[in-house]
Order: sequence, then C-alpha cells, then structure tokens
Amino acid sequence: MVKLKMAIKRISETFPDTRVEILTFLERREEYSNVFTYIFHPENPIVFTSGEYGHIRITTLPENVRQAREFSFASAPQDSQFWFGVDVSSESDYQQHLSKLQRGDTVELFKVRSHMTWPPIVPEVVMIAGGVGVTPFRSMLRDARARSLKLSTTLIHVARSEFLYREELDTLSDEYISTERGGFSDELKNVMQKKPNAHYYIAGSPDFVTVIQTELEEKGIIRIESDIFKGLHE
Repeated sequence: MVKLKMAIKRISETFPDTRVEILTFLERREEYSNVFTYIFHPENPIVFTSGEYGHIRITTLPENVRQAREFSFASAPQDSQFWFGVDVSSESDYQQHLSKLQRGDTVELFKVRSHMTWPPIVPEVVMIAGGVGVTPFRSMLRDARARSLKLSTTLIHVARSEFLYREELDTLSDEYISTERGGFSDELKNVMQKKPNAHYYIAGSPDFVTVIQTELEEKGIIRIESDIFKGLHE
C-alpha cells in the first residue's frame, strides 16, 4: 500500500491536472486465442464518456520499464464494472505482468482522454473496427442503448476469423457486418454508397485506420473520427 501511495504521488507530481483512480482486478476472461477481457471494479465512482480511453499503470513493474499503457473502455459509463478488451499476443514486460494479475490486485487509472466524440451531431453512424479495435464501439453502443439515443448504427467488424463481442454487438447495433479481410472492401463500398452522410468512426491498428480514412475521404465522406490501437508490444 505504501508503494501504491508513492506511485500515485509521482503521477500527480508529473501530471498535476491528472486524477489517479484505483481499480481492483476481478477477472481475466478469455474470449479467444490471445484475446481477453480484463474486468475491474473502481474504488470510487469514475465519470467518463463512452469511446474514451485511459492509461493503466501496473505498479509492480520496475521503474525502468514503461509502466502504463492506453486502454479503450469496453464498458459503458452506466456499467458498474470496467471492461477492457486486450490482445495479449506480445511478450512485453507489461503484458506479462498484466497476465499475472490476481483477483484483488490493484492498478492505477489516470489520464482519461478521447480520440472520438460521442454522441455525433448526425443521427446516422457507421463504425469500422479492425480486430480488437471494436472495443470502444461496445462502450458506445451500450451507452446508446442505455440512453435510448436516436441513432441508426452500422458496425463493420473485420477480423481474421474470431470476432470480439460478436453476439452482443449484433444485438446492440441496427446493422452488424462481420467479415474477414477478403470481403471487407466490398462491404465497405456498399455501406459508403448507402450512407455517404453518416458519421464514420474507425478503430484499429495505425495502418488499418490510415487506409480506411484515406478511402473514406476519397469518396467525399467528411465526418470521420478515429482511434488508433497501439498495442502492448513495447
């Protein structure tokens, strides 16, 4: 506990406008190969907006190792637990310590930020996710359902074979399209033709986001926001 308080003090001194929150680890749920949902309980109520991400610091890591990473919330603000969808295929020091968390262990959450604004100013939404990039869209769609937002939502989820949160997202969105990479281009073109005035959100790897955003812009689509997933490789 003393080490935890000292770590919080260091973060507060480094980022004076940053509030540090404590999350208690509850469960590591395997979704499919190398992809897990990490579930935490907040020590205090934490206000955030769906679509946002936060920095999670593991205090057991050595000080000479990068101790914090960015994670998008998979849970909605109305949920009592915090969910984070994580690809743990790397063998970084951070990933290894993350995988060793035991129920009751604590981590620090700080610098909650946003790459994407929510809800949009138009009633039609298209979400495009690459793999685990679908994580923030679960948060946003759960929030939309909880608040009865008047939105028409389409989610295109492209992955190699497994689709994170597939069954739930199919019920939360008005149109859910799961596709492997071979069929993705046709699905995207079809949606762009039908919904040129929608608000588009993209989440995935840097290359995925760049390619999709360029294609949307070339088709004259102007309402675009994105969230790049950096991974746990460092």
